[in-house]
Amino acid sequence: MQELWKQLGSPRNLVVFEAAARLQSFTRAAQELNVQQPAVSVAIRRLEEGLGTPLFLTSDLFVDLTGFLVCFQVWLLRGAL
Repeated sequence: MQELWKQLGSPRNLVVFEAAARLQSFTRAAQELNVQQPAVSVAIRRLEEGLGTPLFLTSDLFVDLTGFLVCFQVWLLRGAL
């Protein structure tokens, strides 16, 4: 479990991930969390680096979870952490 926490970094990164995934927008996640949008991008990048895989497919209008992350989101929302 400690190795997993090393990969995930700060628990705050998981909060940011959850908001971005649920809202399908880094901008809306930033607004909800009362942070600047670049802070959301940094948190997501850190998670991607720790896990070694992209988390989102991005476009100008929305973000969407990769297949790996659909499973991860379900696991996270079930309170596995």
